[in-house]
Amino acid sequence: MVTVRKRMKAQVEPYGSYDVIVCGGGPAGIAAAYSAALLGVKVVLLEQYGFLGGMATSGLPILTFHNMKGDQIIGGFAQLFVDYLKKLGGTPGHVPLQQGHMKTITPIDPEKVKIAAQELLLEQKVEILHHCLAVEPLLRNNQVKGVFFESKGGRFYLEGKIIIDCTGDADIIAKAGMDFELGDDSGNCQPMTMIFKIDGIDSQKAFQLTDEEIVVNPHPDPHSGFAPIFHITTQFKPWRKIIEKEGLFDGIADHRAWLMCLYQGEMFINTIKIIADSLDPTALSQAEISARREAHQIFQFLRQHVPGFENAHLSLTPVKIGIRESRRIIGDYSLNKEDILLGKKYQDTIAWCGYPIDVHKQDRIDSYFQYVEDQGEYGIPFRCLIPRELENILVAGRSISATHEAMASFRVMAPCMAIGQAAGVASALTVQEGSSSLRKIPVDVLQRTLKEQGAIL
Repeated sequence: MVTVRKRMKAQVEPYGSYDVIVCGGGPAGIAAAYSAALLGVKVVLLEQYGFLGGMATSGLPILTFHNMKGDQIIGGFAQLFVDYLKKLGGTPGHVPLQQGHMKTITPIDPEKVKIAAQELLLEQKVEILHHCLAVEPLLRNNQVKGVFFESKGGRFYLEGKIIIDCTGDADIIAKAGMDFELGDDSGNCQPMTMIFKIDGIDSQKAFQLTDEEIVVNPHPDPHSGFAPIFHITTQFKPWRKIIEKEGLFDGIADHRAWLMCLYQGEMFINTIKIIADSLDPTALSQAEISARREAHQIFQFLRQHVPGFENAHLSLTPVKIGIRESRRIIGDYSLNKEDILLGKKYQDTIAWCGYPIDVHKQDRIDSYFQYVEDQGEYGIPFRCLIPRELENILVAGRSISATHEAMASFRVMAPCMAIGQAAGVASALTVQEGSSSLRKIPVDVLQRTLKEQGAIL
């Protein structure tokens, strides 16, 4: 037996030195890391879990590559990722909807997302540090010189020229002491959710649950294993009295559920809504406990009362609760509700989004949607990615500078990937120019490089 008497402490010397440090390996983070590395700069990605993909590993489909006219408006890394998944048999691609609040969905296999994200980044020589949580930036004047991260080996320091905060909660910006916004005018954020998976379903019976939207597999292939129906929306109308009697969904009979079915016999269910402060450790812990408990209660209800679930089993709950909204940075521009509804375009547009404003209400019952004018899309300005008062850090994902309602549109995965790609390209260009200010990158050069990487602008 060896006795180790080594006290763990923050290292004075950096763990490593990089051109670009990406904090967070969700949809925005993998897009940022890949797109920066594609331009030849040295990139490291810090990820708190042992896999990449973030919410793309939850069972949710990717929303959405198209506007309400059916025009594809997002390409680039996001489309490359889908193409790679398709080769792995992990997605049927973009599937059209006959009705509903979007024109297409892109169902994805969570496990194949993990391997696709990993392999794509390794192809571009991105250094991936798993089980490493970015906890604090080193700030000098208006420059972030690097990031401290926690690991099982202790606290270490990474030195970087450009930092990209893809934590989903603007953690690095907040810990740099910058102001941020939270929730609506009263500080209320959208409810959290926990998606869970049920296996052993009789799909033909279970599909009779449908009383609203339905997404049919347009090219059923018995050899693919894909289900004949990919997505259904229901309010469990035949079982309202049981819901009220058993107190399911707090006894709210009008509660809506979204059911995702990529493969035969399985179903991911998105219906839990937890209202809590995701930045408060006690509240977040209780939210995790409550959501997991509710997942088991809903499963028991389905198994006891709903045809098709008689022999089913609850096979998976996620590694963490899904957070729809938390911090938003205060950037050089703040995208707002009117910008989205009017379909505004900007001189510094770096991505499009055609998904409607989708706010899950505090009453836990429903969502409300507001659509872009003329079924079109709106631009996301580069200025929304740049925090005020800082020069060499960007934010990508749902935490960019925007109002509560604007964020409710671009928070879904495809726009977050497009924003991440723009952040990665801008970071690489800044490094190559020998600059320490992201504001100095010519917008036309950024946009041209994005197009060269397949982005639609």
